[in-house]
This record gives sequence, structure tokens and C-alpha cells, in this order.
Amino acid sequence: MLDECRRLYVGSLPNKCVNVGICRFDVDDDAASAVVSLSLCSRARGKGLSSTLLGMSIRALETQTTRTLYATIRKENVPSVRCFSACGFRPISCDEDFIQYVREGPGYVPPEGSGSRG
Repeated sequence: MLDECRRLYVGSLPNKCVNVGICRFDVDDDAASAVVSLSLCSRARGKGLSSTLLGMSIRALETQTTRTLYATIRKENVPSVRCFSACGFRPISCDEDFIQYVREGPGYVPPEGSGSRG
């Protein structure tokens, strides 16, 4: 099924022709922001591939118009917290179980009255 608001990037090991994971962006209607989801195959975990896949996927997406990315990560998922932090995400809120992250990319313009200086 085709969804124009969803961008999928599949990570693979070129020498082995093996898919290792997928990075999904659910893009909002005006393409200004997207929610990120990252999933690696169990055999690919613990090898540093998540940061590579996420970083390459973000670079591919940024060639389009999306400027702000959001992710929600379980607090106990330490590898994902490290991965997203390494790729420029910063925490903006949390509750008992989850941390909400944001990454403001190229062309980010803070909303009027937000008090942010970029």
C-alpha cells in the first residue's frame, strides 16, 4: 500500500546482500516535520549499525523539505537513547516510561513567539 506521508529507508550490508533494519518517517501534511521510527533485525543489534542507518536516513530525508524530527523512546531502551542522541536528537519531555526527542535540521525556523534563538 502506498502512503505519500511515509518515507521508508531500508539498511542493508552491501557485501552480504542482507537487510539489517528499517527507518520510517511519518511526515506531516506540509512536510515540515516527521515522526521517526527505527527498527533493526535482532542479528544486527549491538554492532553500531543503528546510528549509521538513522544518520543516512536523516540525510536522505533532509534533501526533501522536512526540518523537524520527533522520536519517542522507552527509557529502558538505552541503545536507542544513545543512537538518537548521537544523531543530534535532544530530549524535550518525558513521562514514567517514555522520552520524547526532537532534532531540528537544516532550514529550521523556530515558531514565532517561541523564544528560541536557534
